[in-house]
Amino acid sequence: AIFGVAGLVAGLIQIEMHYAGWDPRGIEADILKGFNSLFTVLTVLAIFQIYWHQLLWDRVLKHLTRGHPLDANIPMKLVMMNKWLWLEVCVVLLHCPPKVSFEIPMYSVENLVVYRIEMILANANIFRLYLLWWVFKEFMVGDLPMRHTISAFTRVKFESLFAMKRAMNSWNSVYYVMCGWALLILIYGYMHRSFEMTSCLLPGSESLLCAMPEAAMWVSASGGEFDKVNDMYLWNAWWFTFITMTTVGYGDIVPHTHLGRFIAVMSCFTGIVIQSLITAALANLMLFSPQEYSGLHVMEREKCRENMREIAADIIQLWFRRRRHPKNLTRKQKGMDLFVLKREFNTCKRGTLLEVDDCVSMSAKIEKIAARTKDIDTLVDSVAFNLWGVNLATMRPGTSDGKRPNTSDGRSSVTRKASCSSEQEPSRTLSSRALSVDSDSPPSESPRGQPLSEEGMAMPKERTRHAAQVIYGAEQATKAATGAAASSAPIVSPQRVLKSNPLKQA
Repeated sequence: AIFGVAGLVAGLIQIEMHYAGWDPRGIEADILKGFNSLFTVLTVLAIFQIYWHQLLWDRVLKHLTRGHPLDANIPMKLVMMNKWLWLEVCVVLLHCPPKVSFEIPMYSVENLVVYRIEMILANANIFRLYLLWWVFKEFMVGDLPMRHTISAFTRVKFESLFAMKRAMNSWNSVYYVMCGWALLILIYGYMHRSFEMTSCLLPGSESLLCAMPEAAMWVSASGGEFDKVNDMYLWNAWWFTFITMTTVGYGDIVPHTHLGRFIAVMSCFTGIVIQSLITAALANLMLFSPQEYSGLHVMEREKCRENMREIAADIIQLWFRRRRHPKNLTRKQKGMDLFVLKREFNTCKRGTLLEVDDCVSMSAKIEKIAARTKDIDTLVDSVAFNLWGVNLATMRPGTSDGKRPNTSDGRSSVTRKASCSSEQEPSRTLSSRALSVDSDSPPSESPRGQPLSEEGMAMPKERTRHAAQVIYGAEQATKAATGAAASSAPIVSPQRVLKSNPLKQA
């Protein structure tokens, strides 16, 4: 991007020097053209290097995910087979090399206009600004940790489309759109000024057609004739581009060439797209944040309390007036309906009973339910470990280091461990451990292999009964939080849990 923009700057300086009266074939122009050619070659080499690294990354990804052999030797022939590479190379290679200078005459809307090749290719260099999108894309996704690993795991490509979506869904989306809009106004305005100028009115013109009358006397779209004058004031071109992109079009500046009209059409379509993006960005800014949503609901609850007091006062006053002075009712009280007031009072009363936890947004509620469900799962695992000395995390399928796996079957950890405990420990299952604690004769050793104390031998049944009740309550809370059955086994009472394996029933 740096090399491409540097070559663009060299080309624009060279054409502006020609507009100012410098000789387009002079040594100064050739030096600037040489710098433009140098930066063009460096830009093409950088593009080749980028595509080479993309092929290398694809091979590394196939090696890691599919087990393909890794070959880091990528021939240049394979890189050149990419059609997008050649498209970018063609866009970048458009420039005016040294010692090249001539004029191109053409008829545009019955007018003779002469363009210099340096001006055409300098405006073609402006398309190199697409390289800035790579910089912006890296700016949007560069702060994502381990994005290549996450991309391979989730099958999500963090490319240009993802960068644009992330930019439009951020709080800075309006600033991004406005900066892009300003850049397009500068680009289209400069191109409009260049394509509306003729080389016949510039110093150093060599075309013999400039002596023809239609080269100096132009015809407008309405049929009127006027003397052609090159408008060198760049702000007029930017003003025309701005009113065209906003679809206003005052008509004070009108393009008279085919290329100028093409730029006007592109400005119009681009302005419609940018206005749509600004609308979407402003819509995102208008959404309440979770904190604002909670504060709004709390204020509505307090407003319901105030309304409830006012409605209660109206009900009491209406009842008293109707009972004591039915003929002295005010105009407001005559229009009141006691049934409607009672209904509004009950509605406000329900609003005052809203808890603070219920005032959060729906996304916050879902996150809170997920966090509480995970806490319940952890507490059930700790209860099982404290009772029978079994680390359920190490017994889960697919784990050997004690870490919790990522399960999506909706069952609780106790149910998952009870289903596989008999396969992993056939000689000493969880049922035997639970029943040994529940037996009348206390064992001589604790479930974790340590000698039991007198207090531990005196109350094994109370500990088991308490654990069963805790597991039963935790399972009920898990069902209420997730809204689905935690396991296929039916939920039974704590008394029945004590008669069998508590872990398996839970």
